[in-house]
Amino acid sequence: EIETVLHGAGLTAVGLGAFSGCTSLSSFDFSGIAEVGKWAFQNCALVSVSLDAAVEAIADNAFYGNAALGSVSLPSGLTSIGGSAFYGCASLTEIAIPDGVTSIGNSAFMNSGLLSVSVPASVTTLGTGVFGNCTALESAAIYAPVTTLPNTTFSGCTSLTRVNSETEGTFDLTAYTAIGNSACMNSGAVHVLFSPSLTSAGSSAFDGCTDLVSVDFGNNTGAVSFGTQAFRGCTSLESIALPDNSTLG
Repeated sequence: EIETVLHGAGLTAVGLGAFSGCTSLSSFDFSGIAEVGKWAFQNCALVSVSLDAAVEAIADNAFYGNAALGSVSLPSGLTSIGGSAFYGCASLTEIAIPDGVTSIGNSAFMNSGLLSVSVPASVTTLGTGVFGNCTALESAAIYAPVTTLPNTTFSGCTSLTRVNSETEGTFDLTAYTAIGNSACMNSGAVHVLFSPSLTSAGSSAFDGCTDLVSVDFGNNTGAVSFGTQAFRGCTSLESIALPDNSTLG
């Protein structure tokens, strides 16, 4: 079983699935590597990754399933993080996403061990389920100028008690006019603040949020569409005053 890879200065790219399934590969020198392809290190045993300054994009599934990966350094010139790029990286407790990143793909950090995360304002494309099932995630700050909180963004984040807020238990979702399906399902939300311009909250958006006690629609006078089971299982929520002209799925 391969444990370490040494390479010459001439190697600049690691192609499609190059080391996929090398379950004992724990060390790789990324110096001079400008391109990391899809599934390049899928299900390996990498402990740390420090990408070269030349890397501009991380391909889909590049580091999928590296459960031992505890340290990741991303270059300042990085512009995109592919879908499921760090899926299942259970030992990854922190990551600094550079300001220049414009796109984060579907499930990019799903099932990882992140404790907190900050998404910079440079991000204009945020995929679905980016932080889904990150059960250790406690706080998240989304500075990305998106108006919809994508489907399953924080679904299954059972420890998550702060979103865009310094106040424990508060999910400040006032930046969004739409909340996706299962966006905050089974999370630790206690107080949710919505935008007065909210137009929709998807199916199961807050399903299973057993600690949720209050929701604030901010004097919303418009028509808001709520998907099926949007607040199902919110056993601590005793009452809710929906905006006028709301429709329930």
